[in-house]
Amino acid sequence: MIHQTQQDTIRLVTSSAATLDVNCTVHDSNLGRRRYLTQVSSATTTTIVPAPTGVSEVDSIIIQNTHASTSVDITLQLYNGTTGYAFYFGVLPAKHTLIFFEGGIDIYDNTGVAM
Repeated sequence: MIHQTQQDTIRLVTSSAATLDVNCTVHDSNLGRRRYLTQVSSATTTTIVPAPTGVSEVDSIIIQNTHASTSVDITLQLYNGTTGYAFYFGVLPAKHTLIFFEGGIDIYDNTGVAM
């Protein structure tokens, strides 16, 4: 679980044009449970969870590489408006899914088998 204060965002840094579907679940102290959906299809830095209105906890981040053949390097960062602090870096192969949750990080292949 990641704790955010009012200036913190969660960013996804990607290395290739693989298409990624991103689903984030957050509990915001002022707004309650929120879900943020994002699609990324280039080498870029993307905010996947905006700064909260109060204090929030990121419950889960699910990233699915939907590309048929392209792997992608991904970095997840907590960004405080000045500096991005990486809390995960790895390669997500084509047709694989990364699930970040309170208990850790799992990666599943295209058949649903944990890697």
